[in-house]
Amino acid sequence: MIRRGMVMGLLAMALAGCGNGYSHVVDKPQSEVVAALEDLDITAQPGNPGTDPKASGGTLPDIRLEKAADHMTWWVMSGDKVAISMTANFEPLDGGKRTRVTTSVARGDAPDDSVSPAFRSVGITSGLFSLAVEGELNKLTDGPRASAEDCREMIEKWREAGEAEAEMRPQERPQNLSQAIGEGARNTIKLQAMADALRRRGCPTGGGGAFAPVSSEMKPADDSDAPRPRETDSADTSGDGIPDN
Repeated sequence: MIRRGMVMGLLAMALAGCGNGYSHVVDKPQSEVVAALEDLDITAQPGNPGTDPKASGGTLPDIRLEKAADHMTWWVMSGDKVAISMTANFEPLDGGKRTRVTTSVARGDAPDDSVSPAFRSVGITSGLFSLAVEGELNKLTDGPRASAEDCREMIEKWREAGEAEAEMRPQERPQNLSQAIGEGARNTIKLQAMADALRRRGCPTGGGGAFAPVSSEMKPADDSDAPRPRETDSADTSGDGIPDN
């Protein structure tokens, strides 16, 4: 179980905010990077974003994947309007042996009332998308698996750091909705960072059992009715900011 101290430990080891953009150089050619990202599922990220129609006026998002020569874009549609788009751009390096992956997020024109909360904010979506991309890329370069003892030691260090942080700087209650959303997004990113660090070391992140070797495959959202990305037939050739199909 993740105790409050552990969560506070993540606060003490915070990542830098929820900006729009992420860059990662992978020691793999672009073809392998694209293959790794093809099964990326943004709805499987913390909180299963976009899977609760009650949070978006009864509308589940339609997620479309556009693939082009130098990028992949996931379009989150609300009806015939774009809620948000998430793009991973590819730049070959060292004659194609390595690839720089850069992400960006752009808000569309769908009204907030018909958009899931996680897709209304560029900052929140960017954080979730960057972590999802990083998780898939890390699978390409994962190192040796850690022992159960090493996994327990990592958790214990986070717990101790969290308790120390809680004593030094108690967390204040949010004063408004914007602060609450921002704090929630930051906490999600920190928690996912811890889970990703554990996964890279070969430690299980699902909970409910002893540490043992774990698969690096991303699990789908628990909700069987959750939206799944579907690949579009062509890129946004019209340049109007809306996928062609």
